[in-house]
Amino acid sequence: MISSWAVMDSYSEATRYRVPVPDHVQADAIIELDYHTFGGDLDPEFAGDHQIAWKALQDDGGPDLRWTPLNGGHWIAMRAPLIGEVLDQPELFSSRILALPKEVGAMYRFIPLSLDPPEHGLFRALLVPLLSAKVVHDKEEHIKALANALIDGVIEQGHCDYVAEFANILPISIFHQLVDFPAEERERLRKMAYVANAASAGSVAAMLKSIGDFVAPLIVERRQHPGEDLISALLKGEPGGRPITDEEALHICQQLFIGGFHTTAGSLGLITLHLAKNPDLQRELRSRPDRIKSRVNELMRRFSLVGIPRTAIRACTLAGQEIREGDAVYLPLVLFNFDEQLYPSPLDVNFERRSVPHVSFGRGIHKCPGQALGMTEIALALEAWLARIPEFRLDDAARIRIKGGSVGGVENLQLRWD
Repeated sequence: MISSWAVMDSYSEATRYRVPVPDHVQADAIIELDYHTFGGDLDPEFAGDHQIAWKALQDDGGPDLRWTPLNGGHWIAMRAPLIGEVLDQPELFSSRILALPKEVGAMYRFIPLSLDPPEHGLFRALLVPLLSAKVVHDKEEHIKALANALIDGVIEQGHCDYVAEFANILPISIFHQLVDFPAEERERLRKMAYVANAASAGSVAAMLKSIGDFVAPLIVERRQHPGEDLISALLKGEPGGRPITDEEALHICQQLFIGGFHTTAGSLGLITLHLAKNPDLQRELRSRPDRIKSRVNELMRRFSLVGIPRTAIRACTLAGQEIREGDAVYLPLVLFNFDEQLYPSPLDVNFERRSVPHVSFGRGIHKCPGQALGMTEIALALEAWLARIPEFRLDDAARIRIKGGSVGGVENLQLRWD
């Protein structure tokens, strides 16, 4: 029986990659769902609330593991124990395919994200020190200055598109400083970031080429004239005791660029949208600015926006379903964070909640090495915004645009203040 959870895909990529239902898939597990659009503006049922769409699906009474024929056919894990089981077994579930359908996901060669052990560990060991808590702490004053400069540009006008004028610019500006890109290239970098969530094979190829054309010459230049920036430090690395290659460094930079932009910008958009709808929560955060950093963890749990696939290396059983070698399992991390078994009343923002680790930054060997940077960016951005912008609200005359996909978020958020 096909579930009624159908999402129309207007650009037809998902349906173009539709496959027949394999004979090992149980009938009650089948669902028509395109994760690229689910919960976004192209979703006719839940347009405008990425998180609520996934939560409603989790609570619809269906099995804990679903299967959709769209995007090449894949499983979808629905509960925290199941998502954790997959994340905790890299020897059984590979991360080499980073998006679905597989034909598209195989084009991403991010390092170390698309690597499995033991190769993965060699490169992660190079990257983690470059994004350590100490490194991030040393950047805090720069982050505050960038956030306040952006606020300077909008505060007097009494309104702004928060995404276009703040959330999309701040993480790019921070990345720009980390890698010490030429100042005249900042606008080019921003334009590349806006299209870096490509979903088709052609758009992925074009996006990766544009980033490669930008970064590759800088890698060559930093080889010859190293500085104090992240790329220069990366090029000193020796995975497995041999020099890192230019191609490997490029794939690491691509991961940092794309991952660091979309997740931070998306989180800022979703959190600020919620604050605009809840003035009492705004007042609570404003009343204790010294506690914002400690409260960001709960906001990140509530507004998780990333989904990731894993591919079965060999046949196994998962939640009573037969999983065959090569089967893809999609993990909406928000469903881990919304599981009542771990988080009572999970849709509530509760700063007194008992501390239970969430998976907004992943879990296990692939937990995001840039977590400290992302959390700090979001905390300092909220501190600056709430300190200087009066109580803000949604512009009732403007339409909010939400996107689904492997990294959800807000595409347009018009705010007003007095």
